[in-house]
Amino acid sequence: MPFSDPMAEGPTIQRASERALPRGARRCARCCSWSSGCARSVDVPIVLMGYANNVLAMGERDFAEAAAARAASTA
Repeated sequence: MPFSDPMAEGPTIQRASERALPRGARRCARCCSWSSGCARSVDVPIVLMGYANNVLAMGERDFAEAAAARAASTA
């Protein structure tokens, strides 16, 4: 889950964030939705890397509920 200012990260993660943000990966809920769609079409686990500020912007309870719902829908 990208962040708009990943300067503390290495160049690979910086470039990934720079590519993801203009393509709509700005909200945790959208990233969770995309990842659950991908999880249904591949046979490998998918792990999201993110930042605390993304979770706080969404709301901790809302994020936890969305993550749990996505995990249950792909199990």
